[in-house]
Amino acid sequence: MKEYKRIYILGPQGSGKTLLAKRISKKLKISSFSLDDIYWKRKYTVKRGEAEKKKLLSKLLGKHKKWIIEGLSTSFVEGAVKQADLVIWLDLDHKLLSYRVIKRQLFGKGSLSGLRGLLNEIRDYKNKKGMYKKHRDLLKGNRKYIVLRSKRDVKKFLDELNNFTKTD
Repeated sequence: MKEYKRIYILGPQGSGKTLLAKRISKKLKISSFSLDDIYWKRKYTVKRGEAEKKKLLSKLLGKHKKWIIEGLSTSFVEGAVKQADLVIWLDLDHKLLSYRVIKRQLFGKGSLSGLRGLLNEIRDYKNKKGMYKKHRDLLKGNRKYIVLRSKRDVKKFLDELNNFTKTD
């Protein structure tokens, strides 16, 4: 397995982007960053403008030689995707995503009021104009990506990463 210094993780809500970023961060001792912190001026209420998001992401990329960035957004992330040594696309089953979002909204962070919107976004993720197409288009021509389609795939990737870091 190659040594990764810049990893970009994308996928829909509930796919485990943040958790995977934290696990990889811990194993590789690389800082992880959430695009939510760039996208939102005030958490889940006030969005930043496109120019401001691009500027903040560019500043983050310039400041850190090693990074893990995770998020759903596609509109301002091309620079990060191009600089990444590896892009991980979490393309998990619709039912699993829905279960995770419901669990998170009911028992963790979030509210019931936002649940319907999140479930609609998950349902619509793979429609022709949706985020799935934007994620696929973002990766066109990029040979540095892997698609993880199940919890088993994620576990296997982390196990391989574990084995790689133990031999260093």
